[in-house]
Amino acid sequence: MKTLTKGLLSLLCLTAMTACSEDDPAPGPDSMHLYTTEATVDADAGEQAVTLFTNRSWTVSPQNDWVTATPSSGTDKGIYEVTLSYTANPDPTPRSCEVIFAGGTYKVTYTLTQKARQ
Repeated sequence: MKTLTKGLLSLLCLTAMTACSEDDPAPGPDSMHLYTTEATVDADAGEQAVTLFTNRSWTVSPQNDWVTATPSSGTDKGIYEVTLSYTANPDPTPRSCEVIFAGGTYKVTYTLTQKARQ
């Protein structure tokens, strides 16, 4: 009985020591959250801040060329402020841009809508 107990205890300790290694950047499931997932801005050029909470490396990909993201990626878990810069809307109609935030297997879409030029 003592041998079985020692064997199970040894196996348990070995499993615990190898489960979380230095090579594992962030144990647990992927996670990514935005404080808000949409904004409407005026027709003039400007910037919009987006707060990102993540436990993985991440990227930001605006789907239209009138929006850029700074920073556009990160390698650590944490809380980040991403600045979306946008050009003036020259058209008499509103426009929208989807911005994809991706981390691991998780993706969140942020929609930036810009009002029409008056």
